[in-house]
Order: sequence, then structure tokens, then C-alpha cells
Amino acid sequence: MGITGAEIVYAAKRGLTWNESVVCGVGNGFLGLPLTADPDNALVVDDSLGQFFATDASPGETKLEPSLPAYLRYNDQVLLGLLAGFMGTAGAPALHAAGVVSYDHTLKFAKTVDGIFFTLASKLGTGFVEEIPSWKIAKIVLTWETGKPTQIAFSGPGVDLVENSAVNTMGTFAAVTTLETANRSYMGQTEFRINDQSAIALAVGDKVGPSKVVLTLERKLTGVYGSYVSSAADGGAPRDLIDEPSNDGQPSATLSITYPRLANAGGRTDIRRNTSKKMEIICTGPIIEGAIPYMIKLQMPHLKPKKNSNAHKQGLLDNVRDYEVLGATAAPAGMAGITDPCWILLTNKIASNLLA
Repeated sequence: MGITGAEIVYAAKRGLTWNESVVCGVGNGFLGLPLTADPDNALVVDDSLGQFFATDASPGETKLEPSLPAYLRYNDQVLLGLLAGFMGTAGAPALHAAGVVSYDHTLKFAKTVDGIFFTLASKLGTGFVEEIPSWKIAKIVLTWETGKPTQIAFSGPGVDLVENSAVNTMGTFAAVTTLETANRSYMGQTEFRINDQSAIALAVGDKVGPSKVVLTLERKLTGVYGSYVSSAADGGAPRDLIDEPSNDGQPSATLSITYPRLANAGGRTDIRRNTSKKMEIICTGPIIEGAIPYMIKLQMPHLKPKKNSNAHKQGLLDNVRDYEVLGATAAPAGMAGITDPCWILLTNKIASNLLA
């Protein structure tokens, strides 16, 4: 019988050495949406003169850009660990005020993510295991949409995909457990606040009601060919693989906000006046203990408006406002110490460093 999606088990764990996988086990499993991870294996066709049809082609470079979407969960140590891997700085969490099992984490946008990468493995039913020995997260996309759970998508360069790993096998996957299968964040739990960057700290009065928000954060990371070659020990043909990707330019970030009703020309006015904004997105989940809820808060100290769209059509007109998410020369009111494009604050039951 064929393998079904219900039989897929995903697992991820921080790696130690590029192109050397680590074994996934207890607590490394997670629930994801369909992973896309098909390598592009180049072939160098023999184009020598004296032949009309090529009769041989040698292996070239392997390019792999895995894309992994999932639902954002408040207490998922694996997925939040991947998020921390993109941000670059996590640190030991602090016990939440008046809490016993509630912890606060601060994910900061580090200038470099050197040495931060993951082994990603998928068990396909009772068939086989596909493994990406090393995967670097270069891009995350967070999407909030009316009536839907919040989605987070991770993507970035991977070194290779193998189906015969000696590290993550059908046998080792027997030890993989998934600790979090509940506590999804969704749009109805989320509050969006925005005002002028120069205005007072964001408060309830700055709340807006979008129907869709998409935040894209991306690092420019590039791996170089030449240092690594795939193994031929199993009889396969060696291929060129990338080394650990590193900074290859400035990061970028964009934010798109869709309002279901066009109410005024404020979006166009902001662009004409080049009005800087600040914004925070607050996702509040179930109670952990006492009066302490799960929380995911994103704070962005500097948004620069770049596009406003209110397409003419029959019926209700909507309004889409797009922004560049920038760093700030000084932290605005209510965002003490934040000059990076984005910080992410978490409250959950995870007591350890998300990058440990």
C-alpha cells in the first residue's frame, strides 16, 4: 500500500557541524504542513564535438531550498526554536512575574546567524526517512487572516536531501515524540496596534481591524560550492554541495496590511508625507496559570509606507497598505531598547533556551 500524509512524522534539531546530521529523538517531533524539499541536482551534459547526441552527463551542483509551513503554536519548542534560529538571539528565559511555570523569552534580530542551523527529517510511514543534514533558515513569513489559524513558513538553503541516512533512520524515529499538538494561535486572538513612530506608546486606542496581515522577514544568506562533496560510499555519484551559508547583503523585511473597508485616504497621505509608523502585533492564548496567558508579541519600531492600493470595483472597496520594516535610529515610545526591525516576545511554559 502507498504512504499517506497521516503517516508522515516531522522532526528537527539544532545541528553542531555543517553537513553532519544529528539524531532526532524525544521532543524533536512537530506538526507541520506539507514540506517542500526537492533538490535540484544539476547535470553537466557532454557537449564535446564529434557527437550529435550526448551519451553521458556528469553530476554537478545540488541546490536545495526547503520550504516548511506550519501553524504557529504558543508552546511548540521545536517550531519556536526554528523561529529563534532565524532571529539569531534567544537566551535563557526569565520566570514570568508571579509565575511558577510561565517563562518569558525575547528573540532579538542578531546581525549574524553563523553556527545556527538544523537537521530536518521526515519519516514517510513505514517506508523510509528523508533527511536534510543541515538547513539554514533565511526567511520566515507570518500570515494572519480572518477566521484562520496563524501560519508561519520557514525557508532557506539546505545542504542536501538523503534517503539513506545512517543517523536518522526508521529505527531511531521510534524515539521521536511530539510534545505539542494544541495551542494554535489564530486571528481572533490577535490584536494589531499601529500609530506614528513619533506618537506616544501604542495603546488600545491604536488598535486596527485588518482582515489579513503578512509579515516577511528575510536574511540574504549564501552558501559557496567547493568545500563539500556528497558521499559516494553508498555507490552514488558525488555532487558539489554548499558550505554553511553566511551573510551576503542586508536583510529585508516587509509588512502588508489589508483592511476590508476603505474608510479614508490615510494610506496615500502617509506615503506622500513619508510618515514613519511603529507597530506591535499581540497574540494572546489560553491561560497558563493564574492570570498569565500564553503570548506572542512582535514589536516593530519603524515602518515606512511604500504602497497603498484601493482597487476600484463593484461593491465594497478594500485597502491594502504595504510597508518596509526598518531599523530605528532610536527606540520609540513604548519600545524601550528596540532599534532592530523586529523583536519577538514570548510567554509560554518552555523553561530552556530555545537555541540550546
